[in-house]
Amino acid sequence: MSEHYLTPKEVSSVLRVDVHTVYRWIRQGTLGATRLGRRTLRVTRDDLAAFTEGLRSKATQSGRDRKLRDVESIDSTSRGSPSDSVQSCLADLDDIEAKAAAPAGSKRG
Repeated sequence: MSEHYLTPKEVSSVLRVDVHTVYRWIRQGTLGATRLGRRTLRVTRDDLAAFTEGLRSKATQSGRDRKLRDVESIDSTSRGSPSDSVQSCLADLDDIEAKAAAPAGSKRG
């Protein structure tokens, strides 16, 4: 089974942060990434899930850091954990990719 990779821009959309923040997390080693070629970085779903779990555990350990508390509520309309929200966004990405991969004349019901 092939690994699904996200671009840093896709990760920034999922986490609702600037793409430069994603690159900074990758540089710092906070967010795992794989280099595909000289200038291409990709983040696996597993790396993203581990990252969000780490944010959630840090946020519960330290109530003083407002940014981490804010990350805990990535989707303000969701009552689930950040991981649930990320998983939901990743499922939406799967749907979009499946629709894009479907032949132009076919309809999915």
